[in-house]
Amino acid sequence: MKIYETEDALAKGAQEIDLVMNVSALKSERYDIVDAELEGVVKASHDKGAIVKLIIETPLLNEEQIVKACQLAEKHGVDIVKTSTGFSAMLPRSTSVEDVKLIRSSIKETTGLKAAGGIRTTADTLAMIEAGATRIGASAGEEIIKGL
Repeated sequence: MKIYETEDALAKGAQEIDLVMNVSALKSERYDIVDAELEGVVKASHDKGAIVKLIIETPLLNEEQIVKACQLAEKHGVDIVKTSTGFSAMLPRSTSVEDVKLIRSSIKETTGLKAAGGIRTTADTLAMIEAGATRIGASAGEEIIKGL
């Protein structure tokens, strides 16, 4: 279904695809499921010149699972690893600076890293950038910019 939705979005002009990793499959060590989704979505996207952001939901993962998610992302040529959807109602915590540091140490230097989820202040933003984020996702953009 995710591959079909990707192809549909690309046909409608999408240039970036956000893919939420199948966290249940990752946590159950069903890497074959994660591999199949990543392979299909990345191929469909790259064939159309689009980039793929893989959202791994770090607030739901332990360190070992975050590293494994990054390894799978690199295996399939994901362009950007994103920490979280940021839907705080479903998540036990926000993205942390430690999450960003762990991801940065687990992916290639050329792979992007988008920090999202609970980033509300200029200080939060700068801390995420210092930790290795190349993009920031925040609903408090105006406040963050004013803080500069």
